[in-house]
Amino acid sequence: MVVVASWLRSHGHFRNRSEESLRSAGEVRTQKQCIGTFEVLDECPDRLDAHEVPLSRKFYTAVFKEHKVLSQHVPTNIHVHAFANRLNVLHVLIIGPVGTPFDTTPFFFKFKLPSDYPQKPPEVCLFDDTTR
Repeated sequence: MVVVASWLRSHGHFRNRSEESLRSAGEVRTQKQCIGTFEVLDECPDRLDAHEVPLSRKFYTAVFKEHKVLSQHVPTNIHVHAFANRLNVLHVLIIGPVGTPFDTTPFFFKFKLPSDYPQKPPEVCLFDDTTR
């Protein structure tokens, strides 16, 4: 969950780096919805599965098309990180909408695109901090 905490911190969901607690529910509810973001970072923080996968021209075309759409149309409360050194990986943070049971709850997903994307769907992993 270190990745989720650092992502939340970088998007202003923590008061500062030394304080690792979310803002009080009252403060968060009075804020407007967060505008969605899409960023391409230089390096992917994932080291465990960093093996290189041969990628086809179709893959690159599909991924760059997806990046273009995401850069223009990310929905509210969704934050996407793509990586220049790992085009087959996306990190996605979804903040639960205000006024729902998931009010301001962070959901962190990792999308891993197969080498034959878009013919095959991505693998998706939900990182859950509630199970210990």
